[in-house]
Amino acid sequence: MVFNGSEFDEDPTPLLGTLPNLRSLVLCNNAFVATKMVCSALDFPLLTSFKLATLQSLEELEVETGAMPCLTTMTIERCDKLEDLPSGLTKIKTLKRLMIGSMPEGFKSNVSKTIAEMRALGGDELTVTFL
Repeated sequence: MVFNGSEFDEDPTPLLGTLPNLRSLVLCNNAFVATKMVCSALDFPLLTSFKLATLQSLEELEVETGAMPCLTTMTIERCDKLEDLPSGLTKIKTLKRLMIGSMPEGFKSNVSKTIAEMRALGGDELTVTFL
């Protein structure tokens, strides 16, 4: 499912996260214009791919324990106000590919700590690509 330029001013994840068969989600080109997005526990039960691109207002992404249990690929690019990966990603054991593109230097610095934590918790198969 792709949302391109939708300009949601409220977090769409409480509704989208309940779609039982959703496997791929892309939010791009200011599809979301609020500052915080929360993926709650049990949201996105079958989601395998999640992409956030060019969300200029997004400052914080929170992933609660139990959210996105099947996620294998996550892409974050051109989200200029986002400062770090959500710490909840460390709990997703299925995550294999993390792609990061055109992000501020501060984000890249903070990401290295989260990636190290993910690998220490058993995420040895995680591939991180800076696009």
